Amino acid sequence: MRAFFQRYTWVITLFLLGWIGVSGYYVIRFREKAQAQAQGRELLEAQLREANEAQKSAIITRRVSSQLEEIAYQQKAISDQQRQEAIHQTQIAEQMRDHAELEREKAIAAQQTALEAYEQMNAQKRIAEARREEAVMAQMRADSLARLALARSLGVQATKQYEADNEPLAALLSYAAWKFTAENQGDLYSPDIYKALSLCCKLSRQWRIHRGAVRSILSYSQAGHMYLLTASQYGEIYRWTLSGNLLTDRITLFNNQQYDVRLLHEDKINLRLFALCQGGQLLIISSKDKVEIKELPLSQPVGMANWEGQIAIASKKGDLRVVTPDSWATQTLYQHPCAITALTVAQGELLIGDEKGRVYQIDHQGKAHAIWGQITRPITSLCFQETTGHLAIGYKNGLAQVVGADRKAQQLSEHVSPITCIRFNGTHLYTSSMDGSICLWQLNEQTKSSAALVYQGKSWLHTFIISPNGQNIIIGDERGDLNWVVVDPQRMAEEIHKQLQRNFTPEEWNLYIGEVSAYETYLSK
Repeated sequence: MRAFFQRYTWVITLFLLGWIGVSGYYVIRFREKAQAQAQGRELLEAQLREANEAQKSAIITRRVSSQLEEIAYQQKAISDQQRQEAIHQTQIAEQMRDHAELEREKAIAAQQTALEAYEQMNAQKRIAEARREEAVMAQMRADSLARLALARSLGVQATKQYEADNEPLAALLSYAAWKFTAENQGDLYSPDIYKALSLCCKLSRQWRIHRGAVRSILSYSQAGHMYLLTASQYGEIYRWTLSGNLLTDRITLFNNQQYDVRLLHEDKINLRLFALCQGGQLLIISSKDKVEIKELPLSQPVGMANWEGQIAIASKKGDLRVVTPDSWATQTLYQHPCAITALTVAQGELLIGDEKGRVYQIDHQGKAHAIWGQITRPITSLCFQETTGHLAIGYKNGLAQVVGADRKAQQLSEHVSPITCIRFNGTHLYTSSMDGSICLWQLNEQTKSSAALVYQGKSWLHTFIISPNGQNIIIGDERGDLNWVVVDPQRMAEEIHKQLQRNFTPEEWNLYIGEVSAYETYLSK
């Protein structure tokens, strides 16, 4: 046995080793498998737990979802209910909006009706106010017309009282006539008013200074002073200083009876004066009062004017000449077929009037164009107003015409003797005549105009000028007198007021004025 074991020890050992190895292998495999099974069980348990958790979560989720679904259905039901309510509210809102729109339209219609009614009320109110204003204006016009008619009547009464040598009452009446006219915006140059003021103011002055007839008067300024130049047929040329309404400091510039001075003229550029004589002599008076005599080839001058830097001279013989200053060269611009009787300048063109009653325009080439000839009587005076385009024409028979730019003429008939001089002063026209009178005309659209008598002398009047301030006219007559006449109604009324000696008595007021105006006192005690 022992030998058996000795012989087969190594086999047994190998077998045992093999068995141990195989057992070990299977043990290891078993362990590994057991471990794997244990891990699998753990994994499975984990998965089972996860599945359980997932199942629980799914159950919870399903329950939550079910609840949410239920809530959603509830919300949907609520939403449907709210939507239905909203639709209902919308329908109500639309109904209310339609109702509101209808009410708004009714309100607008009512407002429009109210506005129309308001406008009608305002229109009626305006009509009523306009009619009331018209009634007030009509009453005011009636009152004004009554006062103006009273003023003219007072002017006539003043003239009558003045002619009856009742000067205190005449002064009261003339001042009352002026006051009523001025307060009611009437015409202060109305002949009845103006004549009364002119008679009662006693502002006119007269100087017997020239030996011969005063033929020309000229006012001019020099070195800031105003001067007046007067010239007579006896060759006398005097210069006066114009100070307000006074003539002072008379200076004799020329005195030689061999020279019959007819026209005075001012050369403003060279500060000198010209005096043209009947025989064609031209006296040139310098700014230093020196006199130089030039003989011109002409005679019987009827007009002299500045024209294109030269001196235009028209003569009764029918020739129109142009004299160049300083060289004194003389040339004939135009020869008229009959006597020229008047000359003036209109808008840079020469105008002449002739003995047949026609007015011609002479151009720069010496060609004549007839522009007027309505009255076939000799023209004695022409005057053109640049601002309005009016041409004033005086005739030998005492008539005067004012021709507008539209060739419409006003005929002025007051003088009975030849017109000697015509002057414009704004909307007024002054005319003088050989009958010794000066008339004032107001230019208007009427075909007939009435004249206010400004001055009535006892001898022929040859010339006059209007003072620079427009308040006076200075007149030269045949006897050599120089007359100073105030023509401003305001100035005359102020002077009359200064001279008043008393007030109206109540009886005089009732007689001349009556109930048209309450009693007034003009003279302060």
